[in-house]
Amino acid sequence: MTKITVWLASNHLEQPEQALAQFPESARQRIGSYPAGPEFRNRIGSQLLLKKAVEEIMPNAPDVLKDIVRVEGEQPFFKTIGLHFSLSHSHDKIALALCTTQPVGIDIEYIDPKQDYFTTDYLHEAEKKQFEQLDAIMMQQKFIALWTQKEAALKAIGKKIYEIPLASINTCETILAIPPHQVHCRLLHALPGYCMALASTSAFEYEIRFTELA
Repeated sequence: MTKITVWLASNHLEQPEQALAQFPESARQRIGSYPAGPEFRNRIGSQLLLKKAVEEIMPNAPDVLKDIVRVEGEQPFFKTIGLHFSLSHSHDKIALALCTTQPVGIDIEYIDPKQDYFTTDYLHEAEKKQFEQLDAIMMQQKFIALWTQKEAALKAIGKKIYEIPLASINTCETILAIPPHQVHCRLLHALPGYCMALASTSAFEYEIRFTELA
């Protein structure tokens, strides 16, 4: 059974620029291109959480942020550190999944009651039937749950959401078929007001650790 560690962090960084100044040059250039605001703060917080989590699990690991490899069209990965990781952030929360044996995918979404998320464009035919008897509130929550599962599943197989039609993925099934992959995906009910999904290409168990970034 694959074991995955999930880290959930509340991002309260007050001076993200100071943290960014300590990052490797490549990370400073990439993140520094974002304007100041929540996205900028969460990009920095995501890297800090990744560094903190890896160093806790592997105290003798090389410089975590320098070990990250980014290839156009692929999910980032470590060059030498023996861990698979996936990051996601929404509002003021950051989610990280770490695994020693399998690629993983995680997605977190803040449920904004003022925003209308629902659209049938990304729904499988089987999924559309689930919405027929739902009221407006339940429809929004159900749609976000489907979205997070699909995005987490695609991350687990190293794909971007624009590479595979989301309507081709049927979350009504216990195991998601994304040929040639079979993806195990679970919703995590760990944060009120948020929807989160975790995925891997094999059956897994997980533990959740909570922390804060300040």
